[in-house]
Amino acid sequence: MTAAALAAGNTTIMKPAEQTPVVAAQLMQVFTEAGFPAGVVNFLPGQGEVVGPVLVNHPDVAVIAFTGSLQVGLNINQSAAQILPEQHFVKRVIAEMGGKNAIIVDSDADLDEAVKGVVDSAFGYQGQKCSAGSRAIVLEANYDIFVQRVIEATKSLTMGPASDAGSAIGPVIDEEARQRILGMIEVGKSEAKSFFAPETGDWDKKGFYVAPHVFVDVPPTARIAQEEIFGPVLSIIRVKDLEEALKVANGTKYALTGGFIPAAHGISKRSSSVSAWAICISIAKSPVPWSTASHSVGLNCQELVLRPAARIIYCNSCSHAPLRKTPCAEASPRNR
Repeated sequence: MTAAALAAGNTTIMKPAEQTPVVAAQLMQVFTEAGFPAGVVNFLPGQGEVVGPVLVNHPDVAVIAFTGSLQVGLNINQSAAQILPEQHFVKRVIAEMGGKNAIIVDSDADLDEAVKGVVDSAFGYQGQKCSAGSRAIVLEANYDIFVQRVIEATKSLTMGPASDAGSAIGPVIDEEARQRILGMIEVGKSEAKSFFAPETGDWDKKGFYVAPHVFVDVPPTARIAQEEIFGPVLSIIRVKDLEEALKVANGTKYALTGGFIPAAHGISKRSSSVSAWAICISIAKSPVPWSTASHSVGLNCQELVLRPAARIIYCNSCSHAPLRKTPCAEASPRNR
């Protein structure tokens, strides 16, 4: 977001998360070394509850690029719509407000691809990414064997520090996030038919670790199938056919991204009924651009930021824990 705004000739203020300011500080160092004049790009760490509203409501801020929770994003949109007496333009908001992304596994899909894609997407970065595939919607023909293989794959994930290249599951960002995720796991235990989670050993005493959880036979309307958890929690949902799968996939208030692991004939005839970009398997580093709808996003970032605004742009990057009060919580390299 920041680089796109700068490339179009705008001055920017980069406000990172109070939990992880070092990532943005390193980016600021890169900008400085690249020769940006003083004042063109500005690094402003601080508490989101304090700094965020000041930036959003300032009359010289023309564009607000926000990644975060739905509630905070809606609050920003509401505040930005208010025109101050000294303000001579309408603020524009680019708000990415989370996702509850689904991966549909067709009846004769390649299960090697399906299991790897779902596990990588659900548990990569401990599920702390807006593009996490936290729902696996599986047709009945593949359901039982798919569940068995996902559980076996989850058992193989190694827990440990993010600095250890052999670790597949590191800690979540902080204790607040850990407690929120554990709370949703308890909700899931009362909603799903069964669940699996490996033992954490001593890791939960050494940091903010949460074991990857797989919930089986989750009702599509369950909270764990509807709410963004932002943690290593996967809901597996059984459906009878592709029509039901598409209905379930579209059955949340989010529509950020998604995946479809097809049989030989694919999804082309039904693509118009899918709200999200349902071609991309959402893994840690997806090269596919997102087409988004519902409560997830307003606009693609580059689509708007690349237009010169001739005024300051407030760029915000967040971990967007649900209903989090702070308007920004940028994730660390391990968590983003």
